[in-house]
Amino acid sequence: MPEDADGTACVELPAHLVERVERRLQYTQYDSVDEYVAVALDGLLRELDDASATVPSEEEVEDVDSGAVEDRLENLGYL
Repeated sequence: MPEDADGTACVELPAHLVERVERRLQYTQYDSVDEYVAVALDGLLRELDDASATVPSEEEVEDVDSGAVEDRLENLGYL
């Protein structure tokens, strides 16, 4: 995606989302839809990055003995 001289790029949003953000602006510290969306998107991406960092890779996943899992579930009263 091409960037402007100030390091920004344009993204198109559906009109209904822009309208929702515009209605919320008066209750926030943000001055524009662009600023609000940038902060919201940054927060969402941080959450996703944090969540994916806690997901073990395939190499980290140990083989699970399904019989042992069933025994444990039965002992806990789930089966």
